[in-house]
Amino acid sequence: MSQLYFRCAWENAMYVEGETIADFMLDILPKSLHRPIWEAKMMFMSKQGKNELQAISSIKEAEPSLQAKLWVKLARIAPNLAKQQSSYVKALEILKKEHSIEMVEVLIEYSEWQLRVGK
Repeated sequence: MSQLYFRCAWENAMYVEGETIADFMLDILPKSLHRPIWEAKMMFMSKQGKNELQAISSIKEAEPSLQAKLWVKLARIAPNLAKQQSSYVKALEILKKEHSIEMVEVLIEYSEWQLRVGK
């Protein structure tokens, strides 16, 4: 149900409402269901020009792979190249610290991004 609300808010550029719905869902749903809601909240915050660090710092206790996935998702939708690059770098830093094999996928995506944007 929450995904339907998020999709409607996204397609109608109702980013404030989408973030509000995400906050509400985070309050009422169990932590095991929070991952897609955090992703949606970050997307809505990014579209509003808000600092996504606030959202990620709220989930510091979450597993590092979730944090890294949120950074990658943010890199994909970030409005400018600097924010895209810093998001990829933060995801890689988290995965490197954890010695995670997921780092390989992010490195490939980051390399492809660098080729596309000419970095």
